[in-house]
Amino acid sequence: MPKQPYNKPALTVDQQIDQLRNRGMVIDDTTQAKHYLSQINYYRLTAYWLPFESDHATHDFQKRVNNYYYGTDVVWSDELDMPADTLWRLAQEQSGVTMTAEAFHHWRERKAYTLDDAAAALGISRRMVAYYDHGDKPIPRVVALAILALDPSSRAESSMSL
Repeated sequence: MPKQPYNKPALTVDQQIDQLRNRGMVIDDTTQAKHYLSQINYYRLTAYWLPFESDHATHDFQKRVNNYYYGTDVVWSDELDMPADTLWRLAQEQSGVTMTAEAFHHWRERKAYTLDDAAAALGISRRMVAYYDHGDKPIPRVVALAILALDPSSRAESSMSL
């Protein structure tokens, strides 16, 4: 079967938010939405809002989804009531985010590792260590597990549930 060309244009984060709003998603905090979309990405988050879609072909959202307590809860029909932070944690776990940048940085400081030292210890590039350290990229589970193997005391700072 010949490959089909991919003709969809790339959307900026602002365009993604506009698209979600046009499809019926309620987004009260644009700054927070920008953060989530840039850290996890649109594609990975789609699995979490699939149950909210009224029509998968058009990706329109159900009108029965409600936002309560200034965006702290997500409620739809009588089937499920979930705190927004739980939904966020599940999305992080699914996308592989298992450790915060702050915890990564504290680990590096505790070990007195430079960026080069941490890169050598983890078997990754110095650039990726800098990304993780500054929170520019999510820290994958495999990297968090390597940190736990190198320094079991860092488990307390990790958000992983192994």
